Amino acid sequence: MRPCRLDRAERNQPKARTCNCGLAESENPEDADLIRLFQDLELTLLDLMDPDDADILARFELRGETLSEIATQLRCSKDQASCRLSHAQSQLYQLVVLTLAQAKSE
Repeated sequence: MRPCRLDRAERNQPKARTCNCGLAESENPEDADLIRLFQDLELTLLDLMDPDDADILARFELRGETLSEIATQLRCSKDQASCRLSHAQSQLYQLVVLTLAQAKSE
């Protein structure tokens, strides 16, 4: 069985990340600013992560792709895609914890 990895050529392509988080646009300018701030934070954290982890997180969390769709695109089983997603979510959690711990100590 082929490992669940992006093809080398696809991994090395620059990816334009867009955040379509499904958050309703608010008429309140403060809400819109807060939404943009969270979107910028999400994209910044993804940029700090391993590209493969960031890609699967963006596909699932930001673009709303299902595990079946992701598995098909990455040419792997749904179980492998699920495992990769869990790993990526764990890496994101660790990144957030380390970032907050560092900010707290300053």
